[in-house]
Amino acid sequence: MTIVFFSNVLNHHQVALCDELYRQNGGDFYFIETGRLNASRRSMGFRRFERPYAISLADNGNGRAVELAKTADVAIMGAESYPYLKLRMEAGYGVTFSYSERWLKQGIKNILSPNLLKQIRLYLLKGRKRKWYMLAASGYLANDLARIGIFKDRIFKWGYFPGYPEAKPNERNTDRPVRILWAARFIDWKRPDIMIKLAEMLQANNYDFEMTMIGDGDMAKSINSLISSSPETSPRIKLKGNIPNEEVLSEMSRSDIYCFTSTRREGWGAVLGEAMATGCCPVASSDAGATPFLVDDGRNGLVFRTDDINDLYDKVAYLIDNPDARIKMGEAAKATMLNDWCASTAAREFLSLSKKALAGTLEKHSDSNLPASPAYRIKLMR
Repeated sequence: MTIVFFSNVLNHHQVALCDELYRQNGGDFYFIETGRLNASRRSMGFRRFERPYAISLADNGNGRAVELAKTADVAIMGAESYPYLKLRMEAGYGVTFSYSERWLKQGIKNILSPNLLKQIRLYLLKGRKRKWYMLAASGYLANDLARIGIFKDRIFKWGYFPGYPEAKPNERNTDRPVRILWAARFIDWKRPDIMIKLAEMLQANNYDFEMTMIGDGDMAKSINSLISSSPETSPRIKLKGNIPNEEVLSEMSRSDIYCFTSTRREGWGAVLGEAMATGCCPVASSDAGATPFLVDDGRNGLVFRTDDINDLYDKVAYLIDNPDARIKMGEAAKATMLNDWCASTAAREFLSLSKKALAGTLEKHSDSNLPASPAYRIKLMR
């Protein structure tokens, strides 16, 4: 079974999964780099990975890419892959999976996107007659596609599967202030401002805590101003700016609670999985893409209603008040990421899914909480 993965560049979000697909499929796996790593991505810490299965169009031309698009048994279509997706639909061979975050991050107005319109048209003209499926790198992609009326019963749970460092022994204890962490770009839909309000509410109710916020962006100055305007709370909040990923992971490893506060515009949110993998107990926004797949409310973390600061406060306060529950959920979060939502499991489950799709036996593919299991519409928390 030959598998080919088309995407713009092999990077840290994909390489661990690709390594596993290459290994578990006996080397019959190829990654086609359709673009180059630009300066903006490099500044954010992205880098290229050299692998025996990687083929760069910039270095090798598109001859091999065209051949694989038409003849590979299984194709995964990621970023900047539409020309090869179209070739594959026209050839009508094999099984195809599109790898996508949610389509309607900003609501139905996203339907006017030229990229989405091209895919919808291709699906209606050719794709619905082919074995073309969706890998949903968002818990809400199934909701979006149901609104459009396409890919019914053709959507499977997916995400991003970076390699996680070897788990460290749990060094968290209750003999110090509870450490609360937030890490993201300082932009409106990541909502760093809600963390300052949370800190003020915790302070007003005499909770003993420390809050660390990592990142930078357009809202950095306004966040500094908010902190300065609250002299009682400001000593408890530390801003660290942009720091290397290794240091971010270190902060996660020593923190007790990770707050993931993004709105629906967060297609996935790899940082949530990174925090969970260290055993840091998550309090996650219900509307963010990764939350429905990764966080089982009350078992391996807590979910709060995205637009409800009081709900966020209640969940964080509960974890401060109940350290045993917090530690237990943190350990369950770590097990989720290291055992279930990891590259080796995703590759194994994807290979099983692909074989059934090729054989026409997908009706035997059972539901589970693992990657590559069927994805259904999710009821929003309100």
